[in-house]
Amino acid sequence: MKKVRILGIGLVFCLALSMLALLPFNTVSASAAVNALDTMNIENVTQALFGDKQINKTEYLYNLNDSPDFVYVEFSDYGYAVYLRETAELLEYAPSGRLPYSDNITQK
Repeated sequence: MKKVRILGIGLVFCLALSMLALLPFNTVSASAAVNALDTMNIENVTQALFGDKQINKTEYLYNLNDSPDFVYVEFSDYGYAVYLRETAELLEYAPSGRLPYSDNITQK
């Protein structure tokens, strides 16, 4: 009898946890955390490569399959850099100018 009660409590607990995992706030928080980590990593790499360059903004650039594979960094005193998102490898750098990629309705 005691084993059945413990099993029932365990099942209810597992069901409650699985319902919490389905709530949308978990995915938003995870997405925001990934974006923050990407930004911090890219800022650290940028400082290591270029010294005291001030970053104006960072944003994702999307591959042809709509995955955010690249990170665009715009510097305050003009110029930009493009990094591979996963490895933070510098793919493109321009000491002057701005993003040469055209704006799409939702992504670049």
